[in-house]
Amino acid sequence: QVINFKTMPTAPSKPQRLNASRVWSRSAELQWEAPEHPNGDIQLYGLRLYTKLPTFNKDGHQPNWSLNSTIHVAVSTGQLLKNVSHLVPYTEYQISVVAVNLRNQNELISPESTTLTILTKDEKPTAPSSCSVISSSESTLQVQ
Repeated sequence: QVINFKTMPTAPSKPQRLNASRVWSRSAELQWEAPEHPNGDIQLYGLRLYTKLPTFNKDGHQPNWSLNSTIHVAVSTGQLLKNVSHLVPYTEYQISVVAVNLRNQNELISPESTTLTILTKDEKPTAPSSCSVISSSESTLQVQ
């Protein structure tokens, strides 16, 4: 007699091989692979984006990293990629991805993937909307 059963899901292992296939000034296309051990049916992935804060550690040299945002990516097509938009030009981001299983409405979250660091491309500055000379001398010009 054969008895079939399904075990309860547990937290998946971390997603694999996160990379940026394209990076622009305000967006990036990210790809990753499913965890080696899904431990259930993966319900969604969460991308975590960290940016450097303008503050420094007490030694004055190392910028701190701060969690900027988490973007949830629903798994429906099995395609593990996301075009992330609303990034800031010429900004360094550290990005990781987590996988999420559900058990009785509770999220079972994987460890974060290996961190990927990207630098968004620079943009040409826009022209000022208005400009006027406030004062001038032989060697200086004050503009507003």
